[in-house]
Amino acid sequence: MQKPRPEESSPFFHGYLALVPDGDLFSLLQQGVDTTVPRLLALSEDAANHRYAPGKWSVKQLVGHLVDSERDRKSTRLNSSH
Repeated sequence: MQKPRPEESSPFFHGYLALVPDGDLFSLLQQGVDTTVPRLLALSEDAANHRYAPGKWSVKQLVGHLVDSERDRKSTRLNSSH
């Protein structure tokens, strides 16, 4: 799967899509996982809980939010297919 061409997406997303390298999106996502997971696992508990400013999320909270969001999306897709 390749990234959408500009005419296939809303202009709002063009800036974001310009940041995505050319290539197979699934391979690019896997490369991201392959580099990110070891970095996250290497964080100490203090580093994972660190907030760079009051009221900002820690790395641990951000990852938890991403996991919850993906789980919610999968649940919604599964429930809508019935």
